[in-house]
Amino acid sequence: ISDINCLPFPHWDIYPSNSFFYSIYTDMTPVFPVLSSRGCPNPCGYYCPYPLTQGKRFRARALENVIDELVYLKQKYGAQAVVFRDPIFTYDMDRAMRISEGMSKRDMGLRWVAETTPFQINRELLEAMAKAGLVGLNIGIESADPEVLESSGRQRAKYDNLKELIRWCHGLDIKVGAFYIIGLQGDTKDSIEQTIRMSKELRTDYAQFSIATPYPGTRFYDKVRNDIIENEWGCFDGCTAVVGSGNLSPKKLNELKWKALRSFYLRPSYIFQRLGIL
Repeated sequence: ISDINCLPFPHWDIYPSNSFFYSIYTDMTPVFPVLSSRGCPNPCGYYCPYPLTQGKRFRARALENVIDELVYLKQKYGAQAVVFRDPIFTYDMDRAMRISEGMSKRDMGLRWVAETTPFQINRELLEAMAKAGLVGLNIGIESADPEVLESSGRQRAKYDNLKELIRWCHGLDIKVGAFYIIGLQGDTKDSIEQTIRMSKELRTDYAQFSIATPYPGTRFYDKVRNDIIENEWGCFDGCTAVVGSGNLSPKKLNELKWKALRSFYLRPSYIFQRLGIL
């Protein structure tokens, strides 16, 4: 669909509104998903399914159309928060600024969450988003290893730049989630351990450790299709390894994923931080 402004707003009446929540960022309910744009032209389509499901061409809704949906959700369903499910909310930074300013101008009182990359946001935009009610920002980091990132079509973010972005967010009372992927092509036990260490050093509020999944239609799938050990579609969930990486078996990748989660969430400093002791 080229003109996504023509799409009607979703009707949420068939769902109980108390089932809509996103508790890691806000205890306000109900929370509704919103797509203000579709498509992702970024080169990580090597493994990412967004270009398959939404296309590579970026198509954005008009500012008025987005604001009208937010008003609709607030007035009809009592929305207290929204999650922008755009692949990269800040892909067009000027547009993200206009949406943020539009939300502030309407004084909507909504809390919201968005997803971005370290390369498509700056301090000025972040401040405008915070003023408009942003409470959570998910950042795609993927790996700490530059060679793994390069082989997967990802640009590497400098460690100091990541630290600065996270510091900005925390200074504006924005919680930060970091997205990592285990088992990208070229990943080794050492590179995954490096990613785990960095995830703790960055001190984000949350971390998601997914497993690289070869979705049919991606170049990743074309490269490893003969090595896939599981054809049950339910296992292609981003949490279960269906193919290995180098000398790492799918079983080992699953073990490293659980190690990453335990290392991040069960360390005393993190627990004390969440309890407000640190």
